[in-house]
Order: sequence, then C-alpha cells, then structure tokens
Amino acid sequence: MPPRPWDPTKKSAFHTQAVRVDSFVGNEFAPQSAAARNADAKTLLAGVNAQSVWTNYQLISTQWPTATGQCAITPGNPVGTPAPNFVANTTLETYVQGMTPNVSSSCMMCHNNATMTTPVPSDFSYVLQRAQ
Repeated sequence: MPPRPWDPTKKSAFHTQAVRVDSFVGNEFAPQSAAARNADAKTLLAGVNAQSVWTNYQLISTQWPTATGQCAITPGNPVGTPAPNFVANTTLETYVQGMTPNVSSSCMMCHNNATMTTPVPSDFSYVLQRAQ
C-alpha cells in the first residue's frame, strides 16, 4: 500500500501493480452478466460522450441478492445472500480485495453501510451521505 497520508497533488515514487484474479468458480454467470452490462453502458455513453474516459471501464461482475424474500424479514441477512460472494474492482478498490465477510470485496455489503448525514440507512447509496 502507498505511504500515508496520500497527497494526490504531489508526485510519488511509489508505484503499484494490481492484478485481478478471476475466481468465478460456481458463479460462471457473473462474467456473462458483466459483459451484457458493459455493452449497455457503452451504448448509452456513445449517445452522450463517445470520448468519455468511462468508455474504457470494464465491469468484471455484477452482484445481487439470491434470497430476496428474506431481506426485509431477516435482520441478520439485510443484503439477501449476495452472489457472487466476493467481487472487487481492481482500479477503484485496489486495497480492499479479499474474502473477508463484511470487510472486503462485496458491493452489497459495503453499500449496505451507506447512510445519510445522520446515521440512517440510505438505500445502498453514498450520494446522500453529504446531502444538505
């Protein structure tokens, strides 16, 4: 990991080489789902700004609940057993990859922690965290 505190305005001698390892055994549907979402996004982006840096982004997987009927009625399972269990974006989440429940590599578990400006859940969105 880079030394702390990190100052993005200063050039650093620290360099990182991040590598993603595909571990979709048992979840082979994940890459196909991501490919379809990438195609959808590229089509939408082309209509707005074909030169956007986001045209280079590649979603590697999607994550969704498999026990959807249990989310509201089972406080111990608020995200409904996500599948695949673990997934991380190597560019945006370089240092949180792993297989530790509630700590690393789960879109839904992380976004389940999102709150508004008060400690009230904000329906998986961090956008409301700084709402005024």
